[in-house]
Amino acid sequence: MAEQLEELEPVINPNQSFASSTMRSESASLSLMHLPPIQLPPFSGKFEEWESFRDRFKALIIKNKELSNFSKMHFLTSSLTGHARDAIASLTITAENFDVAWKALTTRFENKRPLIEIHVSALCNLTNVSRESATELHALRDQAEKALAALKRLDRLSDEILSDILVYCVSQKLDPATRRAWKLKFSDDSLPPMYDDLNRFLSSRALALEKLAPTNSSKFNCGLKVTTTNASTASNPSCPLCQKFHFINKCPKFIEKSPSQRRDIVKQNKRCFNCLSTKHAVTDCKSKFTCRTCQRQHHSMLHDDSLSSSTNLVTVSASEPSTEIEASKVNSLSAVSITAVPTPVLLATARVNVGCPSGRTLSVRAILDQGSEVSFISERLAQILRVQLIRTRTSISAVGCVKVETCRHAANICITPRDRAEPTFSTLAFIIKSLTKYISPRAKFDVEWSHLTQLNLADDDPTGADPIDILIGADLYGSIIQNGI
Repeated sequence: MAEQLEELEPVINPNQSFASSTMRSESASLSLMHLPPIQLPPFSGKFEEWESFRDRFKALIIKNKELSNFSKMHFLTSSLTGHARDAIASLTITAENFDVAWKALTTRFENKRPLIEIHVSALCNLTNVSRESATELHALRDQAEKALAALKRLDRLSDEILSDILVYCVSQKLDPATRRAWKLKFSDDSLPPMYDDLNRFLSSRALALEKLAPTNSSKFNCGLKVTTTNASTASNPSCPLCQKFHFINKCPKFIEKSPSQRRDIVKQNKRCFNCLSTKHAVTDCKSKFTCRTCQRQHHSMLHDDSLSSSTNLVTVSASEPSTEIEASKVNSLSAVSITAVPTPVLLATARVNVGCPSGRTLSVRAILDQGSEVSFISERLAQILRVQLIRTRTSISAVGCVKVETCRHAANICITPRDRAEPTFSTLAFIIKSLTKYISPRAKFDVEWSHLTQLNLADDDPTGADPIDILIGADLYGSIIQNGI
């Protein structure tokens, strides 16, 4: 019986077995070819899209055993755009490069810190429910659950999620500079910061800023980058007389001409008679500056005594403050009043560099007045330097205790010589609109004072028409005057 069964059993050829296996494999491949094409959402490199792309790519491509590494690499490169494509742009499409490319993507985008911030932001910025609606309530709950589920998928515990929310809410209230420093403190591949980390960071930064804050008595280092400015025009600095790059009132050819000739030049070039700008007429001029001689609406360099009958009254203001600035009072001041007389008077002026704690600095003309107990700067200079204003309420009085105006702001400044960086003098300067109406006497300095031409003067052009932007009072006068003067 056994022998008969052996005769009936078919003999299996090894070659036939291999062929059968091959047919099954080919059949599987053919069946795979008839499946619908795999559709993957493109990934552009946005962190909020990474988790969805990663999970779908793993499920549809990486875990598909019917796909070779070459096919997986083809699907991967076809699904990437933007920054994500740039991350593997150097890799060619080969089977060996798939693992390298996938590792490069996960290293770059599998980053807990930005992912946590994205989900916490979604949780803290849920859409408001505008009316009593079941649909909107369901949508609100679904959004909250989605954000919490995403945080839990990142292995965040309840206490850690609370910390993440606190870090996000507090950091959003920081100023731009502090927020940037906070983000730079932790590298992209570091663990997500906890609220205790943020608390320590804010404490240390606050202490550092307190130490760096300038005081009235301390000297601060100003960047001594000397620049020049113009007091009278905002027009194109191309000079119409010499075609050089400077303002017309700085042109030697313009300066050497008479006031009437200057008027003709301004008229020919269709410039504003007040600020010398080419952009408007004098009737449309918005400049607050007027002629320092007659107070009329024309530039000081265009003033002609024959056309003006006004009397020039020049007052150098000092002040009598009655306020408290940072727990220190400014006592009453003496005042100096100078009335114009037929004989020209040359007052003590100097060219100095004025700076502020922010580092801005400007070369300006100063007048020295030891009759004033404090120093002053013009509103123009304060605006150019963008000084940090200190609120005050100080009455400014002239001779006879006559109140002139009230000063409402002051600022910390530092003063250095125009030709060197040392010494540096710091003071609290009060800000007023106009310092003085002083006009330098018109004279040829090198002719009438030839015995002074070889001296290194503090003001290299004492008869110039540049405005006075700082009044140096008795608070600095004794320190800046050299011995023997």
